[in-house]
Amino acid sequence: MARRILLVVSALLLCALWAVAQATERASVSILGKPCDTEPTHATCSQGGGTQWDSVFWEDIGSSNVSYGFVDVSTNALVYCNHHCQNRTGLQASSFFSDQATIQNAPESGAYFMIAVQLTGQTSSGTNADSTSLELDMNGGRVCTITVSSGYCHARLQINSDATVDFSVNLVRLTSASLDVISGSGESIGYGDLTGKITRPAVVDAGGHNIPGVTITTASGHQYPL
Repeated sequence: MARRILLVVSALLLCALWAVAQATERASVSILGKPCDTEPTHATCSQGGGTQWDSVFWEDIGSSNVSYGFVDVSTNALVYCNHHCQNRTGLQASSFFSDQATIQNAPESGAYFMIAVQLTGQTSSGTNADSTSLELDMNGGRVCTITVSSGYCHARLQINSDATVDFSVNLVRLTSASLDVISGSGESIGYGDLTGKITRPAVVDAGGHNIPGVTITTASGHQYPL
């Protein structure tokens, strides 16, 4: 009897660990190519420096937040110099989550698992605004990419009546600032503040209409907005 209980408990623990493996969150910030903070749901980091003789100053501030269905990054880079100098700085913030959806009671044919992602925010313009990338993957394949500060994309995957779909969202913002001052003074600023949200995980027909009676559960346990 005790052995049977032990086997049941072990099986439950394995199932729990498997569910956790299918659902992950990760926030990270790196400055000048070196990671300075990586946490499960929130990362923040700031570094700066300067010299008294050249009056050169630089500062990087980055943060990242993530929860299932939500990714957010903020980056600020500043370089200042009041006479002859060359100075560059830069930072990257990333926000990532993955989850697995289990679909039941879908039709044998003509059903699609659909996800939509909305990205909103602000970034600096010009040479300092290096790159923005929000990537949506489904079952290990890239299905959607947004490379501007505000955008929308959606994708769908054909499924059978009972199916599982792995999906993930990765938001990365790279911001830099640089100066080449021969004489006089100058200032260079780059920034980005971006938020991405999953807005519609659903099972739809070929016309994009919701199919009634379908149930969707996730490994994370999160209830995504319809």
